[in-house]
Amino acid sequence: MPRARNLKPGFFSNEDLAECTPWARLCFAGLWTLADREGRLEDRPKRIKGELFRFDTVDVEPLLGELERFGFVVRYQIDGERFIQVSKFLEHQTPHYSEKPSVIKPAPLQESDGHDDPPKTKNTPRVEPPLRGGRNPLNPDSLNPESGEKTARKRAHPALAGADVLVAAGFDAQTAADFIAHKAGVKAPLTERAWADHCREAAKAGWSPLQAAEKVMAKGWKGFEAKYVAGESPAASRRPDSGGVTDLFRRGAA
Repeated sequence: MPRARNLKPGFFSNEDLAECTPWARLCFAGLWTLADREGRLEDRPKRIKGELFRFDTVDVEPLLGELERFGFVVRYQIDGERFIQVSKFLEHQTPHYSEKPSVIKPAPLQESDGHDDPPKTKNTPRVEPPLRGGRNPLNPDSLNPESGEKTARKRAHPALAGADVLVAAGFDAQTAADFIAHKAGVKAPLTERAWADHCREAAKAGWSPLQAAEKVMAKGWKGFEAKYVAGESPAASRRPDSGGVTDLFRRGAA
């Protein structure tokens, strides 16, 4: 039964694979979908043709010969039966955890090179079962620790901007608290990213962050955008900016 596999960009830039004909390259990718979780399948060209090229008049035997010549597959026999091993299959594919273990013995040379089938356990070999809400076994990057750290950082709650940041921008303590509460109430928490966007849009409109915040609260907006107040002059704030704080944020947002 064909299986879902990964096709990476490197497939198209592999100079060795480029030595093969286009039909052989397509056959190579197709073999991945026919191979078991260890990259093995029966060496039956007619059956492979029926699975991969049922609508095309192409002979699979020469294509397999090409792939073997360039080292992309190994064709071997055991007890009179012929099999194919896709080379370096597990370096490029992460089989689904539910796939059954291979029932095909590895090529004789593989046995001496440490490529024996791993012992059968309750879990399928070489791939850990995914945790609930955890890694996707069909994604090759899901087993990359560095990628996992990046994913964890993305899923982490974004840092919130505290009242001290707003006070430093010219807010009085009460207005800072009111603005943070307003943002939470409209389900748009004042994260550090949201605060940076707020300051940038305020500077774009020629308003101070405080004036923009008061406008947001007065209108019940989720956030401030310069286009909302195009051509409008800012109202006097309850606490005017001091110490050139507005100019500082304008420069930072530019």
